[in-house]
Amino acid sequence: SQAMFGPGSRFVELCAKADADFKVEELLQLYQWQLWRQEHAAYPQLSRGLHRRCYNAFVEAEIHSSYFQRDVVASLRALGLQPRVEVRTALGFILDVVVSFRGNEVSVEVDGPFHFIGRRPDGSTKLKRRQLKALEGASLLSVPYWEWEALKDKNEEIGQIRKQGYLRDKTNGVVRSANHVKWRI
Repeated sequence: SQAMFGPGSRFVELCAKADADFKVEELLQLYQWQLWRQEHAAYPQLSRGLHRRCYNAFVEAEIHSSYFQRDVVASLRALGLQPRVEVRTALGFILDVVVSFRGNEVSVEVDGPFHFIGRRPDGSTKLKRRQLKALEGASLLSVPYWEWEALKDKNEEIGQIRKQGYLRDKTNGVVRSANHVKWRI
């Protein structure tokens, strides 16, 4: 709110004074706060030095790929695409997979069960999606685990055809909504 974070508040000043005492988890939280401020064009911002420490903590977090992600990548390759895996954005986010075609970049987020509460995205997943769209202009395609699992078949070839069709259709939808361009393979 304005009293706590607005012009004239001491929050940023107090953060600068406590800079050396922040633990990694606190730096990560401050970085998310900084992105939220940037998303809403709100000031004041963190000092350059503290912002850099927060950013460095954010980009040094471990990256884990999964069998699910490798399976999605294999299906994208089978469609003739050249997926790039674990792509870091300018703001430090990691995109699971990025594919390019017809001058369009589509970020494919391979969303396993830890990204959801039931079948709704959890808070950190919602925040990441919102900030990627607002701050980086990303075109996002989410592949929820339950949709991917439903494409499997006893006959592996049929399962692969289903997965490729699913990715083609979803990517086509993302591109159409972003650029009104139809993707054909």
